[in-house]
Amino acid sequence: MPASSELQLEHVVIRVDDLDVAIRNFTSLGFNAVCGGVHWSGFTHNALIRFQDGAYFELIAFCRQLLLKTLLNSGLLNMVLKNTDNHIKYRFVEGIRFPERFLHSALFSNDIALDTEQANRRGLKTMKPIPFQREKPNGEVIGRNIMSPFADALPFLRDAFVPAQKMSQSDTHYENSTLGKTHCAGIIL
Repeated sequence: MPASSELQLEHVVIRVDDLDVAIRNFTSLGFNAVCGGVHWSGFTHNALIRFQDGAYFELIAFCRQLLLKTLLNSGLLNMVLKNTDNHIKYRFVEGIRFPERFLHSALFSNDIALDTEQANRRGLKTMKPIPFQREKPNGEVIGRNIMSPFADALPFLRDAFVPAQKMSQSDTHYENSTLGKTHCAGIIL
């Protein structure tokens, strides 16, 4: 049996009510929060705070909130998304019920198919990896694959962006001297 890839914390997802306000708030804390764009579903958009160690914070806000809340409260999204191959979408939409807070975390996988197979073989029930896309403000579409366990308290997995996203030194240089995820744990608590 091949060994699973080395998994590492790649990013944390922070649910915010208003993305523009969150960008201003994190900027006032000395971070460079960059608008990331709109997820392919059109229901969420994000901003990213990248670190030198490759990790990042994803600030995520919901679009079309009334529609999402109506579908969620009706139970329709439970029937269509929960514990299916679209479970990751359910995990995110479920976050609309809560105030601004830490929402999820993601582990980076070099081989998401293998890691999913290994997790299922060990008894963890998961969805299969599915493609996700986001359109950046410049119009570029980037994709990656995501796998979610059906246990929502566990992190989801994702693989590399396609096309790969380059970072410059200025993208990860902050007035507050933060270098990586280990230096800013208290900010999201």
